[in-house]
Amino acid sequence: MHLMIDLRFLVGGFERSQQHYNAFVSHIIGTLLLLTVTSLIIPSIAVQLTSTTSAGILHQSRRTAAILLAIYIYFYFSS
Repeated sequence: MHLMIDLRFLVGGFERSQQHYNAFVSHIIGTLLLLTVTSLIIPSIAVQLTSTTSAGILHQSRRTAAILLAIYIYFYFSS
């Protein structure tokens, strides 16, 4: 997350001497990044801790993707 912010500062510094960032949008991007990382960790932990079949993990991954898509659409239209 910090790498992405630092890259924005670096690339923005090439074009402008002074930059302005919207704190609300930065908060949303940070929240989406946290949700994405969490959605990658949950199926991995489920494989390690339970005797879930590959079909069960696939089903869980699809549900997680659908939830993330719904949250992304909500944030996209609410901002």
